[in-house]
Amino acid sequence: MPEQRPRPRSLFPAWAAASVPASAARAAPQPPAPVLVTDADAFRRVLALTEAVPVVGLDTETTGLDPHADRVRTVQLATADAAWVVDAWAVGSLQPLGDWLGTRAAAGRRTALHNAKFDLRMLRGALGGAPLPAVAVSDLMLWSTLLACGLPEPGGHGLAAVAERWLGVDLPKEERLRGWGGPLRPEQVAYAGRDAWVLVPLAEAMTAGAGGRRGLHAEGLCGVAAVEDACVPAIADMEYAGLAFDLGYWRAYSAELDAAAARAGAEARRLLGPAGPTALSLFGEPAPSLNLDSVPQLSAALRGAGIRVACTREHALRPFVADHPAVAALLHYRKLAKLRDAFGEALPRFVHPRTGRIHAHYHQLGHSGIGRVACANPNVQQIPRDPAVRRAFVAPAGRRLVIADLSQIELRIMCRLSGDARMLGAYRRGEDLHRLTASLLAGIPAERVSREQRQLAKAANFGLIYAMSAAGLRAYAAASYGVHMTEGEAETFHRRFFAAYAGVAAYHRHQGAQARSAREVRTLLGRCHRWPHTRMGLPELVNLPAQGTGADILKRAMGLLRAPLGRADAAMVASIHDELLVECPEDRAEEVRAAVRDALVTAGEELLAPVPVEADAVVGGSWADKA
Repeated sequence: MPEQRPRPRSLFPAWAAASVPASAARAAPQPPAPVLVTDADAFRRVLALTEAVPVVGLDTETTGLDPHADRVRTVQLATADAAWVVDAWAVGSLQPLGDWLGTRAAAGRRTALHNAKFDLRMLRGALGGAPLPAVAVSDLMLWSTLLACGLPEPGGHGLAAVAERWLGVDLPKEERLRGWGGPLRPEQVAYAGRDAWVLVPLAEAMTAGAGGRRGLHAEGLCGVAAVEDACVPAIADMEYAGLAFDLGYWRAYSAELDAAAARAGAEARRLLGPAGPTALSLFGEPAPSLNLDSVPQLSAALRGAGIRVACTREHALRPFVADHPAVAALLHYRKLAKLRDAFGEALPRFVHPRTGRIHAHYHQLGHSGIGRVACANPNVQQIPRDPAVRRAFVAPAGRRLVIADLSQIELRIMCRLSGDARMLGAYRRGEDLHRLTASLLAGIPAERVSREQRQLAKAANFGLIYAMSAAGLRAYAAASYGVHMTEGEAETFHRRFFAAYAGVAAYHRHQGAQARSAREVRTLLGRCHRWPHTRMGLPELVNLPAQGTGADILKRAMGLLRAPLGRADAAMVASIHDELLVECPEDRAEEVRAAVRDALVTAGEELLAPVPVEADAVVGGSWADKA
């Protein structure tokens, strides 16, 4: 089988090679008494004193969490034996700090933070809103999450818990919740300085290991940490910039959506007939109309229409769409109602009163344990592909959106993981892999493949690479591609797929045996996911390294993009799974489109070579302009 854990040297930070063994890690000293800095000259002297230090801790305290409305109250800097608390309101401009960050990054010196995304956003706001210069951060919150390898850590990954686990240091956090909008109290200065100081010994311990805990070096996670660290400034920029939102268009569309959902509901009720004997009012009389959101009423109505299903969920109803118009009407109603309830009135509430834009929050390591970026408040990653919905996310006057994604990246990753010769050959020849699969499944020449056969092949390609069963393929093809097949057909296609792509079948067998024995899976970059005592199914054992590798590629691309986007006055505004949205000046749109495409291809080829990687990028006025 192909090697599972290549480590491209270009992805490794310099500090990884110089890591000391765990036995050499020294015990953390006691925190020094912090020095309060209250004038601009002293601030500049501190920056000059720390500029050449290899690792400096950086932290901030703020009056709130919103970089567009709240203020930075203090900036804390620390070395291994000193800490300074800078009174941001007393020293005036924080611009020297921005210059200091850029100088350190250019020299390859690390600045250690915990939850760096927050501090970078707040500092950007404090420095006038322009993007910060290049920043070389070590985000210890992300490091802690990486080192957990998907397993729960008591206390989580907050700074106090991490400091206690790795250093045995107690960090009282009571002062964090007290007001930071007035004069600084001695207790606040001590608290702020301690939080910055602890970052320096923490960075050393988490790299080399300490107290019997294996660090990034021993766990083989230095390359992954480097990719995550480089991605942090890009994520911070993306949250700060936000997405432009056409509120007027959305209000008109939302009204149309309400009306369409009402019409679809009425049609479903008409086709399903009365609610049935189980639908009774409080007084025992028949209910006036069928409640489509009531499981008992809907179950009775479906039975009355001759539709026998075990439950009323979509996966159970989908096989009946072709035979029962009522089912199609019901599913159409649900789609519209779900969209209305999730986004109709909700999205306008997220428009920032000062910027007029939607600033979603991104969780860089998500909740899946495989490294994919998650999103909330609002979750723009769940915005449907419907152009009528995506039309609301726009480029302002004088600017354009570049919308880009990686072409068939899941299949290309599986090609690299499995080393499948037929798949690799098709990609090298530039063939349409879906058409090839369709011809292999149907036993016909590629030029005779129909649209429906190609749709079936897409379901097979994207489903079976993750070890989906024949029954799962049948349901997936119907739900996602509108292709219906019998149980026998599904079993035949399942068998033919793995006969055609023998390398994928061999990889599944190898991965199942190896991962169950080791109780861990790894991405191509080395990202690790472990599990305690539960037995993992083959689909999960195959999915985790593939999806995680996709996350590694996208994050690497985001890190590569930050500098060229800054030079072009462009801004990354959203990350949607394997898709990136970038806003740029209209007259530089083609330049930015090329830069985004090149970053995606470069990141993919670093991990997937010899598999060719392609990216699609278009320029438009709204998110809807890419199909």
